[in-house]
Amino acid sequence: PWPIERLQALSPDYRPRLGPEGEAALLALQMIASNASNMEIAGELQKRHAARWADGEQALAFVRKLVARYGR
Repeated sequence: PWPIERLQALSPDYRPRLGPEGEAALLALQMIASNASNMEIAGELQKRHAARWADGEQALAFVRKLVARYGR
């Protein structure tokens, strides 16, 4: 059985919010849309979300996954 919180989140009236990972993805996608380089995006992610990405390689790997999925 699913937890009640998960079931509530599936309701048409539920108002979702972004978690930390979603906020980082949103920032990265906005920067992709504004023509920033992968390295610039990774640097900004590392600066704004330092607790999530201790080093630039981790942030860059996150950016690369987003670019592979949503970029062109």
